[in-house]
Amino acid sequence: MKIPYTSPNLSQPPHYAHAVMVKGSSLIYTAGGVPLNEKGELIGKGDVLAQTQKVIENLTKVLQECSVHEGAESGTAKNEVVKITVYVVSNDPATLASVWNEVVRLDLANEETAATLLGVNALGYVDQLVEIEVVAAVSV
Repeated sequence: MKIPYTSPNLSQPPHYAHAVMVKGSSLIYTAGGVPLNEKGELIGKGDVLAQTQKVIENLTKVLQECSVHEGAESGTAKNEVVKITVYVVSNDPATLASVWNEVVRLDLANEETAATLLGVNALGYVDQLVEIEVVAAVSV
């Protein structure tokens, strides 16, 4: 069970929690999700939102497969993400915000998720603009 915590003594965060405690669950830690298709081809060259969508699609598959493997009743851990780290090749606040808004819109993070959003200089693949890693808690 995930228990979000937002401190009343700190500034209130937009669409994420300061911390998330987990009780009675298995944890799934993903590697950084990248915007590659099944053939290893980059999707969305030059389009940060298309890459964000592909990364979330890929992470959703991994979380679903892992949660089934762990014997979770729901078969998906997407809504059980307790920690998310989003890396974006940009130092533009509007670009960072647009990626974060897409993460929230596609329901990978919400007010019950601890989150970090980082603007970085480069990522592992040529033309890669987004990478996301998550920790999810699945009840078994």
